[in-house]
Amino acid sequence: MFRGDASVAVVQEAPTLQDDVYVFKVVSSESEWRNVLETVGGYDFYHTWDYHEISRRNGEGQPLLFLYKNAACIIAWPLILRTFQAEGQEWKDVTSAYGYPGPLVKGEITASDKRQWARCVVRWCQEHQVVSIFSRLNPLIDHNAVLEGLGEVKTMGTTIPIDLRMPLDIQREKFRSSLKRGINKLEKMGGVCEEVDPLSNLDEFLTIYEETMRLRHANEYFFFSRDYYESLFSASDFDARMYGVYLEGRMVCAGIFVYTGNIVQYHLGGTLPDFYHCAPSKLLHDKVRIYATERGAEWFMLGGGVGGDDDPLLYFKSGFSRLKMPYRVANIIVNPVAYEWLEDRAVASARKLGMPLDPDYFPSYRSIPNVVFDH
Repeated sequence: MFRGDASVAVVQEAPTLQDDVYVFKVVSSESEWRNVLETVGGYDFYHTWDYHEISRRNGEGQPLLFLYKNAACIIAWPLILRTFQAEGQEWKDVTSAYGYPGPLVKGEITASDKRQWARCVVRWCQEHQVVSIFSRLNPLIDHNAVLEGLGEVKTMGTTIPIDLRMPLDIQREKFRSSLKRGINKLEKMGGVCEEVDPLSNLDEFLTIYEETMRLRHANEYFFFSRDYYESLFSASDFDARMYGVYLEGRMVCAGIFVYTGNIVQYHLGGTLPDFYHCAPSKLLHDKVRIYATERGAEWFMLGGGVGGDDDPLLYFKSGFSRLKMPYRVANIIVNPVAYEWLEDRAVASARKLGMPLDPDYFPSYRSIPNVVFDH
């Protein structure tokens, strides 16, 4: 059976569960979203209502959460619904918020649960003209049981975690030798890292961060509005903090780190170009590691390379930890006919522009500009 209202706007309360009954619904209300996460537990910053609401205000789409539950298990998958047009036809697709979200699970998932869950997701998507689902996945969570049978799960790169459950000195023992020397040198130069008030230091942070993004030729997406930052620091679902490194009497490096439960995520940051040579971000991450450990956090996620690639950024981060976790994504085609139709238009547009489709980009029809138009 398929219980609960399938619309995004209105969700009915689930009935009392029985052993042989499951409920599937789409959650879009703030209070129920939060209740679901508190019930499931083990969630990260990227799963929260506040972060999805910030994403909505950033123009990324409408937040929704697929919820499946029975007497033995709960599956909760926070996502974002986008509506777009292509050649005058309206379609939808589903994506994830930027970062590392993915499904959450509580309890034991049986083979029957996997089948019913997959059927429910596909059925809802087909009833709402959804063509595809793309989701980044959280490296700390095993998603295999939930995504098996739904679509393809691809490994796109590597992420670097620091296990904060170890004593501080053991954590530091696992640093690359050159990293330890670099941190010592920064401290001898008078470098200091400290937590700063985010709003009174926001202008200084933006100068550092946006200059870093320009030098990296970052996508326009990464130049966020002031409202984005203010919403981040005023959110109640997580604790976003700003840290800065000071040298020669000025902030030369800064980062935003988000605490949720026992996880700390490095979210955004940068360094003034004149100080690239001494890499003050070494001191930044080291001090946040210490602060996070003292606050009782268990995992400090540094992220990976640019776009998940094995690049100098990933090499830098791997100096802090010998642990590596795969960065994976889920690619799910819900409507193969519509997907092929949209992909054909992307291929035709790519030929005109003299460029190939990126084989790793999903959905492929979004890899070429001006094929689909969000609204």
